[in-house]
Amino acid sequence: MVFPIRGHSYLECDRDMGKINSKSYTELPDDWRNIFLQSRQKPTPFNVIDCAIEVEFKTWTDYFSDLYPTKNPIPTRPIRVPLIEESKPRFINHKSTYHGPYLSAVITRATNKRNRKNKINKNSTLRPLYDGPLPIKKAKLNDLLHLKQFLTNSDAQQFYAALKSDETDTDDVDVEYADNTPIDENEDA
Repeated sequence: MVFPIRGHSYLECDRDMGKINSKSYTELPDDWRNIFLQSRQKPTPFNVIDCAIEVEFKTWTDYFSDLYPTKNPIPTRPIRVPLIEESKPRFINHKSTYHGPYLSAVITRATNKRNRKNKINKNSTLRPLYDGPLPIKKAKLNDLLHLKQFLTNSDAQQFYAALKSDETDTDDVDVEYADNTPIDENEDA
């Protein structure tokens, strides 16, 4: 696998994203899902997964805590070419340039010398990562509620009105908008 320099990527995922019309008019997440489904027909349409329904995000951190360190031992941003070999599963070989030697780093914890294997934390259960929709910061929610007045779809207005803010967010931000008065009030004038 090769990671090109940012902005110069010709990987398949970037070619796929180029087929999506980013200027499409959307108001809801489902609108984006439909845009993705319609953006490619040949060789096959994109397979779009609804993460709210089809994917269960789990707490993998506790599960793998005995096998992997909590902090990555190497900086990943400069890596251009990673290589993991089956014969050395504890190591990652990597290059920070496209030419030159591979550097090696240990990515797992030391093995138990008697068992020769690190065991995954079997006592940890895979719990759901989220209990419900993620809360939004108050400032962001205020911005979304302000922009809600420009929506044309009533379902979209209900979607944004139902969003909840983060209860622990204590930042009270007073924001001045260029159009401080709602559209409805401007029409009366």
